[in-house]
Amino acid sequence: MFGCSQRAKKMEREIGMMDKTYLITKKRIALFIDLENLIGFSLSLGLPIDIKPIINKLIEFGNVAIRRSFGDIEATPHLNDRKLKIRKMLQSNLVQHEDIPHYNQYKNTADIRLVVEAISLAYTYPDIEYYAIVAYDQDYMPLFAKLRELGKTIIGVGSSVDSTKELYVKSCDFFIYYESLYRFSAKEPQQEEDVSSIVDSYCSLLLNAIRSLEQQGSKPVGALIMPLVRQMKPDFDLSLAKMNSFRDLVDLAQKRNLVNAEPSGQDLLVTLVNDQGGIADATIQFNGDDSQKQKSYYRDYIVTKLKCRLLTKDERKIIYEKIDDYLFENEKGISLVDLSYHVIEGTKIYQPEAYKLLYTLFRARCFQCSYHPNNPIIEKLAIEKEKLDHAFIKNLLLVMRHEIQDVPLFAKPICQVFYANEDEIDEIKHIIDDVCSNEYA
Repeated sequence: MFGCSQRAKKMEREIGMMDKTYLITKKRIALFIDLENLIGFSLSLGLPIDIKPIINKLIEFGNVAIRRSFGDIEATPHLNDRKLKIRKMLQSNLVQHEDIPHYNQYKNTADIRLVVEAISLAYTYPDIEYYAIVAYDQDYMPLFAKLRELGKTIIGVGSSVDSTKELYVKSCDFFIYYESLYRFSAKEPQQEEDVSSIVDSYCSLLLNAIRSLEQQGSKPVGALIMPLVRQMKPDFDLSLAKMNSFRDLVDLAQKRNLVNAEPSGQDLLVTLVNDQGGIADATIQFNGDDSQKQKSYYRDYIVTKLKCRLLTKDERKIIYEKIDDYLFENEKGISLVDLSYHVIEGTKIYQPEAYKLLYTLFRARCFQCSYHPNNPIIEKLAIEKEKLDHAFIKNLLLVMRHEIQDVPLFAKPICQVFYANEDEIDEIKHIIDDVCSNEYA
């Protein structure tokens, strides 16, 4: 009995120490909800008005210690049958709601109360590091800026990718789309090309983060790469790419021969593959009627050569327009690097992606330029703007044809890779004919 008692006391001490360690290391989160915004974007998306999925997501960051909501539930006449349910929903999730009736001249009263309460809390509870704001109103951006000045981390929760302003997303450290929390139960499943585009974008982010760390002289390990990726894209969400973890992304990039990964202590060292390596040395292992495998092969090769995401047809068209406009207005010329920064202004395209497109056009002799060591000066277009995409695709296929002898070129999967459909298949057939005859435009 004495031995059992001693063991029990020892276990109690160990559990007590574990609890204290947990309380010290677990991040505390303050959740603030603009209830009218939550109701608004939930209805517009056709999704339930519920805070539970948001709290479940925030638990991944830490302990949601403070939960406050502000708004006038009674001021929403189209919700007469749901008002009681909304109050019960808030109560069941331990959210302290403050009813703020607003009349015509007090429209922003709830917004002001939320801001005042958040700033007050930042000084009253300095140990709370994370502030989660559920809203889509850009008027909250000054609040985000002030909280970041105070050393706080901002988690934004908004509507959807299409309806949320890019500047609003970038003002947060992390961003969660309400729509993404329900994507598995949404009426329309994610399209394959949408997922593929997200995957390509995330691979590009991974490469940019590794390249940035290497330029800084830092060792590109997972513990450094992931936070940097988050800084570059606050709404980074692996589940949108149907991945469960950062390791899944690294494994995919490694499978595409973009990176090498190896253990480094308790972490993972991820480095870029040399330009000379890659899929070019692989053997063709698909049959003439295996369209999906052909598409994957072509896409993997192109992403490997570009070392970044392949831009979509619409994104390429935007860049071509910007190239034409800029070179028409500036006769003095511009370096390839500087031009890559100009053409991405007002877009969600990353500079390395634009630069790879421009460099491919340069290699395809689409520009009249004067040469400068490692950075040619572009003076004007050497071909018509409408022919730029033809030249871009043709150059990539020519390189593939040169590096992989006798590689078969099938129009249908190539069209799907570059255009995400088969509407331009006649154009692709024309490009393939040019490639096979090895005639430059």
